[in-house]
Amino acid sequence: GEVKFPGEFVWEEGITVRQAIALAGGASSRGAPNRTKIIRIVNGMEKKLKPRMNDPVRPNDVINVPESYF
Repeated sequence: GEVKFPGEFVWEEGITVRQAIALAGGASSRGAPNRTKIIRIVNGMEKKLKPRMNDPVRPNDVINVPESYF
């Protein structure tokens, strides 16, 4: 997504969406963190979730900060 340092990061218990984005250097100048989505595998199916910034991240979650419309 639109973060400064995209890539894989080691999951830590209790990490929030906001903290995970910060680990990736924060949203880029083109990023829209208010429209962040989490892609999570639930019962073998891919689910797209709209998290709050204080929601916990689970192992293997993919956090996507999309590009801003403007």
